[in-house]
This record gives sequence, structure tokens and C-alpha cells, in this order.
Amino acid sequence: MDLVLFKIEIAVESLSAIMAFVIWYYAYRAYRFLSSVSLLFLSASFLLLAIGLISQAAYTYLAMPLIARYRSIFFGEGYLLYSVLSLAAFLILAFAYSINERPATLAPAFSPFKNFITLRALFSYVIQVASTILLVFVVAKIFSEYMTKKSSYSFYVGMGFTFMVVQQFVRLVDIDSDVFYIISSIIQLVGFAFILFAVWRVSSK
Repeated sequence: MDLVLFKIEIAVESLSAIMAFVIWYYAYRAYRFLSSVSLLFLSASFLLLAIGLISQAAYTYLAMPLIARYRSIFFGEGYLLYSVLSLAAFLILAFAYSINERPATLAPAFSPFKNFITLRALFSYVIQVASTILLVFVVAKIFSEYMTKKSSYSFYVGMGFTFMVVQQFVRLVDIDSDVFYIISSIIQLVGFAFILFAVWRVSSK
């Protein structure tokens, strides 16, 4: 993979992390004013997403020379941490909405690591599938709430998480593809923008 693509990844991940931190801040601020449990869970989940994104960006930046040379060995660790934190964030969201009805090829020289890489890839794929299922559940709950209350907040948050579901599906197409990873990160960024707009509107009232 060209180093330019790595730099694009780092830029998108860093911007996404900043936006996730801002969403966390506004969601927690709105929770302080409105005492809404769903906003508390939303802020907690985006804090985890922000930490995961910044850790992924930092890992990519620090390990860039090694990733460029031995991608199969070094690329997964930072992304694996982000995937676990994302799964935890989506579990928090799924729990919140369940209790609140209203609201590339391995080089031969590294063949001893083949089983480790296969297991890691399988684990990453399982996390992605689980995250996608949880996000679909969250989106269904949010739009169910929107159909009942016709709340603009629910609509924009639902749209944001819909983009995040699309991001998960794009990533599942080829979990090791650098191009698909960048595309999915940009889609995630668009989703974050919708959610940021929603929590900003709520906290500004």
C-alpha cells in the first residue's frame, strides 16, 4: 500500500476521532441539562469510539514503515483495538435502546505466523459482524422512536447510525482492503456529522 493512502487513513481517522470527542462532549452536555439516559449512553459510546479511532490513527502513524513493508503482520493490532472498543460502544447503544423503548498475501518468510494471522482475521471479522448486527438493532429502535414521536433529533441520529451501518457493510466486503477501509472511514465520518448536528441542536436549546 502506498504511503499516501496511509496518510489519508491517518487524516480521516484523526478527523473522525475529533468529531467523536465533540459528539461525546455535546451529548454529555445535553444529558446534564435534560437528564436523558439515552444521551448519557450516547456520550459514553462515542467516548469509546473516539478512543478507538485515536488509538488506530496513532498506531498507523507509529507503525507506518513496518505496515508498509509487512502489512499482514503489523496492520491488524491497532485496528483490532478499535474494533473491540467499537463493539463495546455499540453494545452500550443496543443496551440503551433495548431498555428504553421510547426514547493481502502473506510472505513465505513469515509462514510461522500464518495461524495467528488467520485467527486474528477471523476474530476481526466476527467483531465486524457483531457490530453490524448491533448497529442495525440500534437504527431500527431509533427510527421506531422517530415514527412515534416525529422527533428531529431521532431522525438525524438515525441517519447518522444508518451511515455507520453502511460503513460496516462496506468494510465487510473486504476487511483487508485498504481502499474499502478508507471509503468506510469517510462514510463513518458523514454519520458522525449527522449525530454531531443532532446533539448540538439538543444541547443548544
